Amino acid sequence: MTAERVIKRFASRDDGRAEREWRGLTLLSAHVLGLAPEPWAVDLAADEPVVVMYRVAGDPLRGMVLGRSEVEALAAAVTALFEAVPVRDGFGADREGDGHDLVIVEPGDRAGSAAFRTPPECY
Repeated sequence: MTAERVIKRFASRDDGRAEREWRGLTLLSAHVLGLAPEPWAVDLAADEPVVVMYRVAGDPLRGMVLGRSEVEALAAAVTALFEAVPVRDGFGADREGDGHDLVIVEPGDRAGSAAFRTPPECY
């Protein structure tokens, strides 16, 4: 970790965790800035993949006793997370997600970043 970035190393590229992390960061940065770290760089081809992201300002909530305002802010952030990424409804129309739909990101949806498409066997 540096003052501006978090460098996350993965033990293996075989389980797809690094790709999922990068895809999630990329989708969130395209649809709701400030909710999650912004993606900065990635090396998915390495034997031990690396995902680099900008640090999010703030203090970890782990182990803290939360008051009403903190719980409300956390609930708002989780709600924003699940509503952030639009989905395609099977007819090509975009609509807001409800956290239960398949998300397909077409190449070129976000300029300058890796775009991924959900494999056909997932739907």
